[in-house]
Amino acid sequence: MTNCMIMIMVLAALLTPGGALAQVDQSAMSLRGIPGFVVQVQSTPQLDHRELQAVAELELRRLGIRVLTAEEVPSTPGAAGLLISVALTQAAEAPLAGGMTTIEVLQAASLRRQPDIAGAFVTWRSGGPWIAGVNRIQNVSESSVKSEVALFLNAFRAANLKWTP
Repeated sequence: MTNCMIMIMVLAALLTPGGALAQVDQSAMSLRGIPGFVVQVQSTPQLDHRELQAVAELELRRLGIRVLTAEEVPSTPGAAGLLISVALTQAAEAPLAGGMTTIEVLQAASLRRQPDIAGAFVTWRSGGPWIAGVNRIQNVSESSVKSEVALFLNAFRAANLKWTP
C-alpha cells in the first residue's frame, strides 16, 4: 500500500502543471520550425574534424533534417547553426585521454524591446565528458558526437511534432 501511494505521488508530481513532464522545455521549443542547419565542427588537431562533421550531418539527413551550406544560409529564412565542439585533454604518455563534446544551436534573434539589438544567440545546448584509451580517441569522439546529435534530434522532433486531433 505504501509503495502504491508513493507511485501515485510521483506520477502526480510529474504530470500536473508545473511538474517535470508537464513543463515545456523552452530551449527545445526554440527549435520549432527551423528549416535547416549549417553544421560546423570545431575540434583539437588530434581529431579528424571532417569525419566528426560527416557523422553529425549524416544523422541529421537520416532523419530528413536539411543540412545547409554556408552559401544557402542567407537565402534560407529561419536557418540556424549547429555548432559542435570536441575538446581533448591528454597528459604526456598517459594511456587515457579525456574529452568534452558540446553541441549548440545558434539562431539569429533580436530583443523585443529594442529590435535593433540583434545577433546570433545560443538557444539550445547539450554536452558531456568522455574518456578513451589512446588508441580509440577518434572512435570514442565520433560516438560522443553521435550521442549528442541524438539528444538534439530528440529535442528537435519533440518541438516539431504535428498533432492531429
